Amino acid sequence: MYEKIIVPLDGSEQAEFVLPYVEKLAGTFNSSIDLIAVSANHDTTNIHLLQKYLAGIADGITGKGLKTSSTYLPGNPGEDIINYANKNADALLALASYGGSGVSHWLLGDLTSKLITRTNTPVLLVPEKQHPQNVKEPEFLRIVVPLDGSPQGATAMPYARVMAQKTGSKLFLVNVVTSVYKSYGAVKYASDFEKQLAETLHKEAREYFNTLTPELEREKIAFKADIISGSPADSILRYAEENNADLIAISTHGRSGVKRFIMGSVTQQIIHSSDLPILVIRAKK
Repeated sequence: MYEKIIVPLDGSEQAEFVLPYVEKLAGTFNSSIDLIAVSANHDTTNIHLLQKYLAGIADGITGKGLKTSSTYLPGNPGEDIINYANKNADALLALASYGGSGVSHWLLGDLTSKLITRTNTPVLLVPEKQHPQNVKEPEFLRIVVPLDGSPQGATAMPYARVMAQKTGSKLFLVNVVTSVYKSYGAVKYASDFEKQLAETLHKEAREYFNTLTPELEREKIAFKADIISGSPADSILRYAEENNADLIAISTHGRSGVKRFIMGSVTQQIIHSSDLPILVIRAKK
């Protein structure tokens, strides 16, 4: 897993926030690092500046004993990054949640939603809060994995397991039971209905967690499984904070309907609100 880590850069300091995390993962998985820059500006001076910029970053990482290369792609940033990532099997796409208007004059931040919904590779997003000045040493020791009981919602689980195996991290599995009563309004007997439904959802969540337990125990992965109630995105972020998480690993979408929250919209909310790095895995519909 993660034979290559692809890192889009745009010449801005913000875009480089991801580099300490990339170096940590590359060392853990023995991955090669591929720094890429894409620009629609084909001016010779601009191309030279970007190539020189990438070479400088690559030299610094190579000096740490990590395999590093740099690639300049003239074209459309969003489309070319997606195509480039999709041609690389077993790769990880890693980028800062917000980029800046550096020498290439394009915004990584504006591309985030497009990248996570159209790339087949996992995407690691590192928010601005994780500036190297604020985080001395990146860690992946406490990983929160939101689950909704569906196969699609569990797409991130294998990646979290491998991370735990490689780093000895602990997994925090969380299922959020939403309030139907609050969502659909008060009707006669709504209180009893809400109570019965909540009990059913909790039971289903416990049964689902029980299906995951044997494999985690067999692999000797430390884990904790919790069922919580509330607004999904807010509850997951609060849960991650309360458990001092280093990373949230989540699927792009899962089961929808009355019984479960819509993972896709929750993922988007978490991406826009989280101060923690997020590993996003695109689920197959």
